[in-house]
Amino acid sequence: MQTPYGEIDLVARDDDTLVFIEVKTRRGDGVVDLWELVRAAQRKRIGRSARYYLARVRPGVRHYRFDLIVVGLSPGGRPAIRWLRNAWSEGDP
Repeated sequence: MQTPYGEIDLVARDDDTLVFIEVKTRRGDGVVDLWELVRAAQRKRIGRSARYYLARVRPGVRHYRFDLIVVGLSPGGRPAIRWLRNAWSEGDP
């Protein structure tokens, strides 16, 4: 979803919680730290986009969270998908 503040990759619902999901694709076998994938500035942008979405599209939603889906592509292998629930909160640095 596109907002004036940027794009939200996916918006989903988990029971009464709205979930804003950032999707990242990584190549190679190396382990990557979450903070390398979604830097502070990007988390802020996603937070602003989420608040815009909540105000304009889903007013009244009280529970929401930020998840991260990492798709790992290794040479010659099958994609590995890792889903990190509550990957960060708006108060994280």
